[in-house]
Amino acid sequence: MRNLQDYLNVVPLWALIAIPMLLLSTVWLLPSRLRLRVALVLTPIMLFPNRAEEMGVIFTLAKIAIALPYALILAGAWRDVRMVGRMPGILWIYIGLALVSPLYVITTIDAGIALAHRVNWLVLTLAAIALARVTWDNERLAQFLLWITVGCAIALAVGAAHLFIEPSTAFRAGGRFRPWGTNPESMTGLIVVCFSLALYFVIWGRRSVGEQVLMYSSLILAAAMLVLTATRTTFVVAIVAALPSLAPALRRPFVMIFSVVVGILAIASVFWVTDFRAESTERFLDMTSQRPDHVIEYFTLVIGKRPWLGLMGTTGESYFAASEIGYHTHNAYTGLLYVGGLSYALPWLLMMAVTVHAMSRVWWKARYTGFDAMLLRLLAFLMVGIYLAGLPQQNIFFANDILAFMHIYLSSFFIIRSREVSSLMYGPLQSS
Repeated sequence: MRNLQDYLNVVPLWALIAIPMLLLSTVWLLPSRLRLRVALVLTPIMLFPNRAEEMGVIFTLAKIAIALPYALILAGAWRDVRMVGRMPGILWIYIGLALVSPLYVITTIDAGIALAHRVNWLVLTLAAIALARVTWDNERLAQFLLWITVGCAIALAVGAAHLFIEPSTAFRAGGRFRPWGTNPESMTGLIVVCFSLALYFVIWGRRSVGEQVLMYSSLILAAAMLVLTATRTTFVVAIVAALPSLAPALRRPFVMIFSVVVGILAIASVFWVTDFRAESTERFLDMTSQRPDHVIEYFTLVIGKRPWLGLMGTTGESYFAASEIGYHTHNAYTGLLYVGGLSYALPWLLMMAVTVHAMSRVWWKARYTGFDAMLLRLLAFLMVGIYLAGLPQQNIFFANDILAFMHIYLSSFFIIRSREVSSLMYGPLQSS
């Protein structure tokens, strides 16, 4: 469904208004110490069904209410945001990009959906920056990441349930697992975030036995889904994001042996009760792809014709794909150029450069931050993995993916921490 009215035909307007208001009110009435916890756990869970076409009405509700989980985070962080100082001025670029982005798509043939996407992105941006601002110490950071990991694990478990509820429809052409009709590529964010963070908590976490068992289970589930979806991007990004934890894991044989044995048993049971095909994992070794050709086509046939403003002021063009080509860019950065041209893409590239600089400063000056150096390195690698994921996918700029939220959250977090490091080393900085 690409028309907003198509969704409203399935979900009545009163439900579209009443359900979000009820959920927001419920979270707001929770004790302040629980609001963010509930919001962060719910976010991945609520985002997952928006790609799961076989979930019926739940799919439609999730598709329409993509901004809702981010609104819950914003509501949860609101009280604490008022207690922190002014945010670095450069983060206003993220908010500014979100505010002006509707101008680029308002004349497209699918403007209704396009504008809904831009509103979703604005709410995501505000929520991610707010959460980064209230992540003021290592304990809070670890808590936030633990809750996000739990939410991702529950979302993956909902997807994995398809294997046992309707195994005959779980695998399609090529033998890859499609949880409730979800494209395997769309599972990248959940798997990468769950795998990398759960591995960190398993290796470095000093938590209760119950939480450790939960993290072991999350890690095994993420690893199994990584194999079953057989997506090369997910595999590469997950390994990159987990690199800081993988080396120490090799020095803890129990962790490795236990995880490998249970993972093998879990996957073997999948072989036994489903139609999973081993040959689908051969994709991991096949490096051929048509996606570079798609990028070249976009540059040659589309972007070269309107390099500065993209879709702004055009007629008869789609927000999702160029009429000259017929399919989307399969590249997040080419997608920026397609939608907004250089006037939109260059500020994003600036923010990427600022983020990389901030990460390097925080990496080398971790002792000034008060945060766990290993956790900061893990998040830096996760950020690099997110940027890599943008090469074959567009998920990092679409609000319906947890990877997009982590993109803005981690970028904002590193920029704020970098500013604090500079203040501690060289004296207070002037507020922007």
